[in-house]
Amino acid sequence: MKILIVDDELVSRSKMMKIVQDLGECHAVESGNEALEFLEKTPDVDLILLDIVMPDIDGYEVYSLLKKKNETKDVNVIFVTALDKIKYEAKGFDLGGMDYITKPFSSKLVQARVRNRLNMIRAQKIKQESVRDEKMLSIGSLAVGMAHEINNPLAGMMQNAQVIINRLTKDISANEAAAKKNGTSMDAIRSYMKDRGVIQQLERINESGIQAAKIVQKILDFTAEERSAMIEENIYQMLEESLILVLEDQAVKDIIELDQLEITKNFPKEPTRVVCDKQKISMVFLSILKNSIQSMQSDGRLIKGSKLKLSVGKNDTIAVIKIEDNGSGMEEEIKKQIFDPLFTTKEVGEGTGLDLALTYFIVTQTHQGDINVKSHPGKGTVFIIELPLTPMFQTGI
Repeated sequence: MKILIVDDELVSRSKMMKIVQDLGECHAVESGNEALEFLEKTPDVDLILLDIVMPDIDGYEVYSLLKKKNETKDVNVIFVTALDKIKYEAKGFDLGGMDYITKPFSSKLVQARVRNRLNMIRAQKIKQESVRDEKMLSIGSLAVGMAHEINNPLAGMMQNAQVIINRLTKDISANEAAAKKNGTSMDAIRSYMKDRGVIQQLERINESGIQAAKIVQKILDFTAEERSAMIEENIYQMLEESLILVLEDQAVKDIIELDQLEITKNFPKEPTRVVCDKQKISMVFLSILKNSIQSMQSDGRLIKGSKLKLSVGKNDTIAVIKIEDNGSGMEEEIKKQIFDPLFTTKEVGEGTGLDLALTYFIVTQTHQGDINVKSHPGKGTVFIIELPLTPMFQTGI
């Protein structure tokens, strides 16, 4: 995450840099004009710590100018000032500032506020990317499913069309016998078919089938090409980021207060690196985490004593991720269908049944992994995801 500190006082600027330097990639400038020049060249700054009182242009004017440009209009700003807090906070918030820090500032307070803001920015980024990728993946997985479903009837159509052509045109004993039995001949049948253009129509069916088969193959080839974009990622860092995003989701906030949910993390000391598509695996985690939290609520509120346990482990070839809750659990019949497309236990309009089906597709098809669920009514649920550390297609096997 990129942080820009804008402050004309050297002591204040240096102190702020020291406080936040471990939270991201930090840069510092000493004036509003320098800040605008920096952001012109580097517009992808995630958070600006912006002093209000500066000799050239003040922080409010800097922020107003940034809001007018598409590249920087959504930038996150925490105002920093020694001015009267109550009087100037309102103005900063009216402009769209995210928070306020007053001078002289406490190191712990600054670090806590900056860390909290960066977590929220990170969660929002993941959410935006996930929404985009979920739409693409939904279309892609639907297309792949349709491609496989189309292949069988398409092959049958083409095969039957060819059989009809053979039976109407070929001089074979079975054709001759059937024609004679019905008081005609193959020559007469061929003459009729030629005059009416029947054979040409059947050949066009075959040609159309071949064209459709090529389209189906292009869809399958496209999904295979997606694998080449996979890179090595720290799997438990991705799980933590997904948890942050879920807890920032308004639908989740509506049913829980954070102190009501006990979260336990069992992660190894060293990073667990897996070759994967980060956005798609993040979507898997998001889907399962949301399902887990929803299973621990009743009448729109989280049940007292709710627990969520996250763990990551590995052996020589696979990483094992477990997401466990102590929610309502599920019956065996529901467990058998949980990954089926369009299956849902939610009320009409509340769920499509696609989330866990897409989760299964991402893990098993895109990443050559495995996903299982263990659950009993009233005893909670654990999702177990197994991902190859290096999928076979990455090694050319």
